[in-house]
Amino acid sequence: MTNDNLLQILYEWNFWNREVSSLVGHRRAYLDDLVKMLHLPEVKVLTGVRRSGKTTLMYQLINHLISQGHSPQACLYVNFEEPAFLTELNLDLLKQIYRVYRERICPNGKAFLFLDEIQHLPAWEKWVRAEYDKRTDLQIFVSGSNSSLMQSEFSTLLTGRNLSFQVRPLSFREFLSVRMRLTSRPPLDYFALAPQKAEIKFHLMDYLAWGGFPETLARDENEKKRLLQQYFDDIINKDIIARYRIRETFGLKRLAAYLMQNSGNLLSLTTLQKSLEFSKDTGKEYLSYLEDAGLLHQTLYFAFSLKKSMSNNRKIYACDTGLRNAVSYSFTKDYGRLAENLVYLKLRAEYEQVFYWKQTNEVDFVVVRGNQFFPINVCYSETLPPREMEGLTQFMREFKTAEAWLISEEKYGKEEVVEGVIHFLPLWYFLLNPLEI
Repeated sequence: MTNDNLLQILYEWNFWNREVSSLVGHRRAYLDDLVKMLHLPEVKVLTGVRRSGKTTLMYQLINHLISQGHSPQACLYVNFEEPAFLTELNLDLLKQIYRVYRERICPNGKAFLFLDEIQHLPAWEKWVRAEYDKRTDLQIFVSGSNSSLMQSEFSTLLTGRNLSFQVRPLSFREFLSVRMRLTSRPPLDYFALAPQKAEIKFHLMDYLAWGGFPETLARDENEKKRLLQQYFDDIINKDIIARYRIRETFGLKRLAAYLMQNSGNLLSLTTLQKSLEFSKDTGKEYLSYLEDAGLLHQTLYFAFSLKKSMSNNRKIYACDTGLRNAVSYSFTKDYGRLAENLVYLKLRAEYEQVFYWKQTNEVDFVVVRGNQFFPINVCYSETLPPREMEGLTQFMREFKTAEAWLISEEKYGKEEVVEGVIHFLPLWYFLLNPLEI
């Protein structure tokens, strides 16, 4: 590619002669974290499922930099899904881009380099590592749709040189900040929110059904469903089939749809093998691809023994309830499963270790903080079956835990039991506040 052709492409994508403000969308909480870390030299890495808002977050950061007095020319944005780059995706392209940028646009001074969908460029981490080690006046931001961006050679080359951010679809709090202009920072007082409870619960039903992918917010229901189905196809085709060169595409899509529909259920690879006619190894391999692309998450059985934890069945959760519903074959909405999925996603965002536990009764989630374990059950109904309490108290007795949580549709308060205290939280309130443990 000639330098002139490359420069023309860069002008089309960048904001040197046009405004970026029209593309910033809804402000994300991640932006505040990134802004706080702008003074740090480490490479900022944004990973997460496709269409979760990584590109918009880069635009928001560029807009912030310009608003703080940096020249638009100091920001270089490169999208490696640009069609003109398709046959040029190698390390020489990245070197040429930066050379042309410095020679034609920003010859000296501080610069901010945004490399979007970087996973398409082989060996990109070598160039990024070299530029970082030069300690030049350059800050680098990279994004990718695969969690493996943080693995293998990348992890080795950039150890101690990167700060990572897992970008997810809009949380319910972010969703409400758009729908209701809810701006108060957590923790929020339950009784102060009481006058708004009906409106909050109204929007919660919409969030349960359609999820939090940013582009769906302003669409009608038919458009939302088509858009979410397209996201599903793009994740499967671009982030899995194309990347891993999978030939059995129908089987992979059928597996992905099956798992999305059964989010919250225990997954048996043996049962999966029989019902979908996969070998167990193929099932494991495809499951790892789906998780790597951010489409699904697995949670393990809680046990002190790693062997026991790994040998039990896992539970599967969708990355977004709207995406799950859009590709589900079910004609009825299972609000109980959807509520459980939302609770999992919030816990996963706040805690690194989230498990489930089951003996006579089940505990939906066990959150680990240090050497403490906190059991949580989810039952999205007004009346609570005895098994929900029994599962929590059984766990509390066995692991000497003094506190547990039960998340339902309405109940708020706490109850003292022989084993300790059980806290009751409505789902809408839980989603708006950090869990106080």
